[in-house]
Amino acid sequence: MIESKHRLKVLFLSSWFPHKSSPTLGNFVHRHAQAISTLHDVYVLYLAPSESTSLHIDHGHLEDIPHTTAYIPSNKGVFYKVRIFQSLMDELSKKVGSFDIIHHNVIWPEGWQAYLASRKWGIPYVITEHWTGFDKDERGVLPWKIKFLARFIGKRAAAIMPVSSNLGEAMKKQGIHGNYITVPNVVNESLFHIGEKNNSEKVFLHVSTFDEAQKNISGILRAWKEFSQEKSNVKLLIGGDGDNTIAKNYAHSLGIRSDSITFFSKKSWEEIAEMMAMAHALVIFSNYENLPCVMIEALSSGMKVIATNVGGISECVHDGNGILIPKRDEKALVHGLQSIANEPYDETKAQALKISTDMQYGFIAVAKKFDAVYKKSLG
Repeated sequence: MIESKHRLKVLFLSSWFPHKSSPTLGNFVHRHAQAISTLHDVYVLYLAPSESTSLHIDHGHLEDIPHTTAYIPSNKGVFYKVRIFQSLMDELSKKVGSFDIIHHNVIWPEGWQAYLASRKWGIPYVITEHWTGFDKDERGVLPWKIKFLARFIGKRAAAIMPVSSNLGEAMKKQGIHGNYITVPNVVNESLFHIGEKNNSEKVFLHVSTFDEAQKNISGILRAWKEFSQEKSNVKLLIGGDGDNTIAKNYAHSLGIRSDSITFFSKKSWEEIAEMMAMAHALVIFSNYENLPCVMIEALSSGMKVIATNVGGISECVHDGNGILIPKRDEKALVHGLQSIANEPYDETKAQALKISTDMQYGFIAVAKKFDAVYKKSLG
């Protein structure tokens, strides 16, 4: 058994990871890498899609996490990608030395990388899964090629670590068998904090990609229209990575008071943390989810959460820290907004909420969970 004081060398592979063309893609994978780096040495190797006609390889650091990102021309086939991956593995092993374990994130479509690296170096691999596409009830039956790869890679992994138990059950229903151990998403507890609230105005926050099918933005706006007609001292801050033009136009067509709603575009992690510090509650009205990072970040900021009871949300949100409502139930959302608006802000409870969240989802807590899986896989 490897001593706990020994820092392992972890090769981090992923189907999604932030890169130049898509700086927020898979940012939750990057956060896991940051957490793990508190205990072990993490090296990221990522193949990013590129519209360029030539290969470009970037060596650098993303917030102290070393990475090699290869931008693969979209006109190249799978064999070209495999050849580049094998070449980069050779280059990385000369630079770093031998790795102890491979940690792949999101099986589809790049899970084959974990298998090839494992065969090449004779070391185990583990999988972290985030994808909502395994939800058979909401997303339907998987295409055969995704199902084949997921079953092949999952069966040979030392561990499959879905970010919620609900996601693990969904994967099993798709016939993906393996050694399941739930390890949740993570929050940087030192970044998210409790700020001073303006108690003369209740501020609600929604942060997302503006994907209507998943996030049900129109439902949020219809509920806000009804709620904000009754309350004059409330505000909704709504924004994120996606295009909010359709949502803005819809809000205008509904006649939502302009002083009760503010749309914002993409913000940095630090900017989101400051917005959460001043807000009273997070609103999630999704039709499907796993365990949203934004939800954990809100709780670490002392905010309560109003969220639909889908995916793994109920594994985190309960009566003590928020309100669970049925998906697509706009009346329930209005009632949830009213409940938070009528509840006096209590800083002592907010501090207790942050402490309990950080103890379960903070960098240290989640890193220890991964550490235990690594040691068991190697032991």
